[in-house]
Amino acid sequence: MFCALLLLLQLVPGGQQAPRQYATVEGQVVDHTTGAPLAGVLVTSRIGGADNTAPASAERLQADSFDRPVVQVMTDGSGRFSVRVVAGRAAVVFGKDLYGVRTLTYTLASGMRLQDAVVRLAPTGIISGRVVDSRNSPVPSARITPVQNRYMG
Repeated sequence: MFCALLLLLQLVPGGQQAPRQYATVEGQVVDHTTGAPLAGVLVTSRIGGADNTAPASAERLQADSFDRPVVQVMTDGSGRFSVRVVAGRAAVVFGKDLYGVRTLTYTLASGMRLQDAVVRLAPTGIISGRVVDSRNSPVPSARITPVQNRYMG
């Protein structure tokens, strides 16, 4: 047992890790209802451990709430995005105010470039206004219960 462990330690040099392999997901984010492109969607991909890989020009390296490195990009005026992901199975999170958050998982080989991905975000809606009684008088502390619509796709 000790000899096998010693052999394993000789095969794997201490402190050296294989460089991370990356792939790219490119596409467009659109409104689920209208099909209109959505500008300003935050696209986030967790890239694993810090390996000092320089971000692409539109990417910004951040840390999530658990201090893990993530790559973030924003969709342009046409809803287009390009984000680096870890090769293999990678989750990409799309989020925008009034649309909520959607997480999609992609399985990509190292160096692969997935083009023309279409991501549909459903609007979450806003409730505004005032509640009045039958005499048009405001109803203080009225309780409002919204109905939930579910979008599949």
